Amino acid sequence: MGKIEDLQKKIYSKEGVESRRSEDEDFIEITRRHEDDGTKHTWTGTTDDGLLRRSYSEAEAEPSHRLLYAFIGIGALVILGLGVFIYYQLNSTRIEAGLVILSGAEAGVGDRVRWEVLVENRSSVPFKDVELVFTYPKGAIPVTESASAKSSLRERVKIGDVEVGETKRYEFSAELFGLEQEEKSAEALLIYRPEHLQSKLTEKFSWTTILSKVPVVVAVSFPEEVRSGQEVDIDVTIDSISESLFPNISFGLDYPVGFEYISSDIAPSFETKNIWFLGDLHPRATKKIHVRGRIKGSPEEIKAFVGRIGTYTDDTREWTTYAEVRKDSRIAGAPLYVRQEVNGQAVYMADPGEELHFVLKYRNSYREAIKDVFVKAKLTEAVLEMATLNIKDGFYDGNSHEIVWNAGTNAGLKELSPGESGDLSFIVRLKKQPPIRTADDKNFMLRSSVTIDTKAVLASLAGVQIEYRDDVDIKLHSRPSLLARATHYGSPLGVRGTLPPSVGKETGYTIIWQVGNLGNAVKETKVTASLPGNVKWLTILTGDKTEKLRVNESTGEIVWDIGILDAGTGILLPRLTIMFMVSLTPGENLVGQAPLLLDNLVISGVDAFTEKSYLFKANALDTQLREDPRSKTDEWNVQP
Repeated sequence: MGKIEDLQKKIYSKEGVESRRSEDEDFIEITRRHEDDGTKHTWTGTTDDGLLRRSYSEAEAEPSHRLLYAFIGIGALVILGLGVFIYYQLNSTRIEAGLVILSGAEAGVGDRVRWEVLVENRSSVPFKDVELVFTYPKGAIPVTESASAKSSLRERVKIGDVEVGETKRYEFSAELFGLEQEEKSAEALLIYRPEHLQSKLTEKFSWTTILSKVPVVVAVSFPEEVRSGQEVDIDVTIDSISESLFPNISFGLDYPVGFEYISSDIAPSFETKNIWFLGDLHPRATKKIHVRGRIKGSPEEIKAFVGRIGTYTDDTREWTTYAEVRKDSRIAGAPLYVRQEVNGQAVYMADPGEELHFVLKYRNSYREAIKDVFVKAKLTEAVLEMATLNIKDGFYDGNSHEIVWNAGTNAGLKELSPGESGDLSFIVRLKKQPPIRTADDKNFMLRSSVTIDTKAVLASLAGVQIEYRDDVDIKLHSRPSLLARATHYGSPLGVRGTLPPSVGKETGYTIIWQVGNLGNAVKETKVTASLPGNVKWLTILTGDKTEKLRVNESTGEIVWDIGILDAGTGILLPRLTIMFMVSLTPGENLVGQAPLLLDNLVISGVDAFTEKSYLFKANALDTQLREDPRSKTDEWNVQP
């Protein structure tokens, strides 16, 4: 019998059926035992090898998971439905807003420009809560009743509703200012809400206008060629060829390096001395300014002046410029050339009593050698200690009051080859106090005038001026001073307490301040000091400008705000004097010591002539009353 027949017999025989039923019953029984916990398991195995292998799948672990999955499904359906709704709304309703600005492509500076703004609803639904925001170009002056628009250059119009197919028009005007060919852009912003939506939409449009002409003519005139050190007159003419008013205009003049401002017929508006506020420039009006100054430079050097007309903001130091002009001047060439340096600088200001080192740099700028050259220097001797004059390779001529260098004292001057150069020098000290005899003796200045020349004139230079001159003006600073002292006996404010100071007892002291000044007025003058914590301010005072004395009793700070301190105060005029009383109540920790009465004494101010800022400190004051002739040394220190 074959193997197949044997297998069939085994399967379909009675013994085989019973055997299979027994195995199936065992399998079913195992499965039922695990259905009670809500988890379905499937077991497979054989009994003949004693091994079982288990695999299972978990359909639901806990009932709460079923709710979570249900909520997620519902949420996904809601989001999907909302997206479909919005997409349908946006695509089934046409939304389009029209925004256009109409204006001219060009305008003149100062012209009044008009912008017409068109707002159109091209949608199939009305627009709600419509607003129009118009932004004027930078530098424009809006012609409107809106104060905020004039300050911010932005004007807001509440339109409200715009129906389907409706067009609304709005007009804005302003005067434009700026440079020629400058582009000026205005912008419109439309904010609107389609009726069927809650959110707002926007639309923008801009328009550019070019400033094609400047109806203001600025002319700056002065010599095209000047000599180094020469004083020059600058004439400025400002003409309006416009029919519009130019409000609040200023004129500015940028000076080249080496230019020194001297004066002008209209006082400059700022300390830089190169900006003039001229007010309103009326239609067809003319304004003029005359400026005088001194210019220095090397031969053939170009000096450029730049003038501008416009509006100037001092806080930000910014210009809105309407027109600019540049004017050049050339430093004239010379066969012989000399220039000065003082303490290493071309422009210098000095303190009284300061030592000045002069260096004179000379050169032959001609194509041929020049012989027998001589150099002379003439000084303002009234402000100098002439006994300190020290000349190198030269001499002082007492008859002409000049310092002289020639071929006899300096061999290098015997013959200068083309392009050859050299240095000469001298030293001199300023007086500690310039001569002040009358009220006109102020704003002192030392002038040094140096010339270079020769008497051996070349044939090729016949008729040509050989002499070259260089002037240096050295402004002298003033010197404000503060004398401070404390006293007890003989005070005009009376005597409080007794000396020596004792622990726990109050003793009064009078503080005396005296202020003086030399050759220049000093502005913004202040004297400041501070009271220690154990020193009390007493409201007892007398003297000059007592109304200018302020005391902060919380911090102990004292400020005497003098303001203008005249030149010659303490020389021609009496010193400014103020007296006030303070009191000291010492503690035991100060026994045997001389406590402070006043600390951090400072006098400050700004020189009205040289613009130098001053800040001088004075010695602190304590109970050692050296300036009080009645006070004894054993009365100075604190006693128990």
